[in-house]
Amino acid sequence: MKQVDYNYSFLQAPITENVYFRIPSGFQEVGKFLKLEKSLYELRQSPRNVFEHIKANLLKNGIHPIICRSMSLISHKVVCLL
Repeated sequence: MKQVDYNYSFLQAPITENVYFRIPSGFQEVGKFLKLEKSLYELRQSPRNVFEHIKANLLKNGIHPIICRSMSLISHKVVCLL
């Protein structure tokens, strides 16, 4: 049995929606906006983005979801509970 905790997992998941934020004051280009490419802790959709990112990578490696529990994935050697 092994437990893994991924640091900065919320910052690694790509974001699927278009999310823009204003450049903070103190930068040279005031009044412009930036588009996010990765999730942030503050966003409501971040947990979903992280789960979908992890699930997609596990599916590529042959680990499939259990039908009755969507956050549990299994292969012939691995059981993954998210």
